[in-house]
Amino acid sequence: MPGTALIMQVSRLLADGSPATNLLDISAVRRLLLQSSGANRFPREGLDFLLDLDEWLRTHRPALHL
Repeated sequence: MPGTALIMQVSRLLADGSPATNLLDISAVRRLLLQSSGANRFPREGLDFLLDLDEWLRTHRPALHL
């Protein structure tokens, strides 16, 4: 189960506008935040991945042409 700190980090990331938000289904991320209180491990792994992706995009600043 994700900790409160993880949930707060992801919520802040969504509010501040992460470069990752252009690549994600924000509705699905918000659902993960809502499911994070359950016993399912996926929300934790999905939220951790989002934070990692955000950090990688901010660090490497790739040019994405979609």
